Amino acid sequence: MNRIIYYTLILLGSLFLPVQNLSAQQEDAFAQFMYYKQAINPAQTGSSQGINITGLVRNQWIGLSGAPKWQSLLFSMPLLNNRVGVGGNIYRHTIGITQITGLDGSYAYRLPVPRGFLSFGLQTSVRFMQQNFGLVTGTQPIEQDESIPVGLQSKYLPNFGAGIYYESKRAYVGLSVPRLLRSNIDFSDKGQLITRETQHYYFMAGATIPLGESWELNPQTLWRYLPNAPFDADINLSAIFKKKISGGLSYRIGSETAIVSTGLQLGDHLHLGMAFEASFSDIQKYNSGTAEVIIRYFLASKKGENAEAVTPRFY
Repeated sequence: MNRIIYYTLILLGSLFLPVQNLSAQQEDAFAQFMYYKQAINPAQTGSSQGINITGLVRNQWIGLSGAPKWQSLLFSMPLLNNRVGVGGNIYRHTIGITQITGLDGSYAYRLPVPRGFLSFGLQTSVRFMQQNFGLVTGTQPIEQDESIPVGLQSKYLPNFGAGIYYESKRAYVGLSVPRLLRSNIDFSDKGQLITRETQHYYFMAGATIPLGESWELNPQTLWRYLPNAPFDADINLSAIFKKKISGGLSYRIGSETAIVSTGLQLGDHLHLGMAFEASFSDIQKYNSGTAEVIIRYFLASKKGENAEAVTPRFY
């Protein structure tokens, strides 16, 4: 039990320690990021050329009290002959005493360029953040620390972001900053500034390599960067059989995590993906790993003059 409390405090510390001395990753990492790119890069919105509804559930460090959990529902669709994409994402994130409910809206404008499309995207977001300090226990009364309030605290956090995204028939690359404002995320009773949000910079890339008539190889990567914090990246390699079944392995540099994933295309409209993560750090001794499930429903629009010839299913 003492170790569980210890690691929970480490998680909370990433939010509350002063940014003058520490920068920590505040955004979640997803094993199946290739199906969740719109939430990371708004310029990808609408690139699937049809109505796309994606649900994602993620339980991190199963069995560890206060561990992160994530649920979200994402929507996107193209407009104006696939030149414009619009979408939204509603989600709920819990960790320790913290609960965040958020709503993102995204817009992308796509330009035809040689061998593909170049998109520019904008994102607006608002998050409702709650922290129940009545659940905090310590070796000394927390009322002695002016930076820690008491009871249930809440606040709204508006923000906006931007991205750029290039996609061809068999490859993509993108850069984005989902949240540009460095909002104050403190609940101090005295009003002093302790912690701000940190800007996260993302680079993503992937390709589909044909291997005969039935098989394809799908390497993909997602890099996350924020100043004064360790480098963090996911590197994934998946094999796809007849555009219906996929299996892949990933490694997350930074948190030293191995990921096994699989995907199944059920007919023309439904896709199911699952992933399991195991960390090589000491925290793995106190949990049963991380599980993530994603369900996508896709309804293709009619091909227009600006539509791509093929939309990869496993991007």
